[in-house]
Amino acid sequence: LLIRWILPTVLTCFLLTTVLLHNAVQQSDQPMPYLREPVFNPNKLRLLQQNERYEQIRQKYDELYPPTDVKYLKEFAKRMRKNEYLPIEDPQWNSNTEHGIPFYDIFNCPDHPPAGYPYHWNTVDVLTNWNPNDLSPPSHNRIHQGICRFNYDTEFHKALNYRNAEVPFILRDDPLLLPTVLRWNQDDYLSTILGDELHKTEYSTSNHLMFYRTKHITNLPDDWSPPMENIEMTFDEWMEKASVQPPPSKDDEHYYFRFNGEYNYSGKPSKGQNTWLYAELPHFNPTKESFYMVEPFQERGVNCRFGMPGNIAETHYDGSRNFILLMGGERRYVLAHPKFCLNMELYPQSHPSGRHSRIDWGDPTEYTDLFKEGMVNEVILQAGDALYLPNFWFHFIQSMTVNYQCNARSGIGEKKKLIKHIHECKFVG
Repeated sequence: LLIRWILPTVLTCFLLTTVLLHNAVQQSDQPMPYLREPVFNPNKLRLLQQNERYEQIRQKYDELYPPTDVKYLKEFAKRMRKNEYLPIEDPQWNSNTEHGIPFYDIFNCPDHPPAGYPYHWNTVDVLTNWNPNDLSPPSHNRIHQGICRFNYDTEFHKALNYRNAEVPFILRDDPLLLPTVLRWNQDDYLSTILGDELHKTEYSTSNHLMFYRTKHITNLPDDWSPPMENIEMTFDEWMEKASVQPPPSKDDEHYYFRFNGEYNYSGKPSKGQNTWLYAELPHFNPTKESFYMVEPFQERGVNCRFGMPGNIAETHYDGSRNFILLMGGERRYVLAHPKFCLNMELYPQSHPSGRHSRIDWGDPTEYTDLFKEGMVNEVILQAGDALYLPNFWFHFIQSMTVNYQCNARSGIGEKKKLIKHIHECKFVG
């Protein structure tokens, strides 16, 4: 009985399991099912909120605009995108062909990143085509975009491959993000949730909002003074400043509204953590691995930054991978590979603005010879876009309109491969 029935059955099960595992390995670059599902139930989190304002207005908008009506939500997001941007006309692809990068269509990219991805152009050429002090894009609406943009419905598998390869890309119209896009663009939604609470707001007398930190800096430069001021404002107060017409010039006052969310692991009532953000942006749930949270145990909360027209965040790098979601408006990102670290002309680590470029990218008189040898590419984020930014990639940020952005970090990828470039600048990642 053992020989005739039990052993053959065990052998058959073993062979079947081997075949299934082999097929799983062969298809490992395809999206795992859980990556396409909401990572948790927002209704459960609401019970932990102790935020009646949020519960009430969220219920109101869920009834008015069901999150399951994806067709309508896509149409709404499309209407929010006022401009269409195309890659700059460049038959020879200039330096890209010189560096041996094959042609690819950024709106129909191959399944895996091509050699040399992404395209990049001379920094001065990009800034000459569109100076950061100009809120209006070039008249032809063509930009130096080198990173791919994927459609969630048909190209999610490509986005997963590019994320695993640790290269930047955009994913558009994730149905889990679209309801948030609609809600955040209603006049009363954010105003009701944020209420009269004061939030940190960066204030500058120009369009430059240079990051700085004096903690742990023992010797401040003699000629240094804070490049901006940290104040507090309500959301409505900030919106009044941000919506002024005509938009402020580069030498006018600018305000950068910000608040953070911290996940409530204990489930006990808490204040000041903005845990409602995890119901609005379930992508950033840190309790399990997902497409957006690669290493959730290394999360650092959700960071929301709302920009007004003209705001500039100086070029810098972050030491961990970033997913950046835009719920409304437009933001221009100019990106550079870590290998161009020296060309970014960074302040030393001992400076209050260490990690950040000391060059005013809008002032050609400040461009040094080293800076002029750098290479960059650019992209315009619009409502419903998710930008993946690997660690150590440089990014320069320009707000073109009033915009709502939130991001979350989740660990470090490709550290050994990329940190060598940062060390060349005498920085520690």
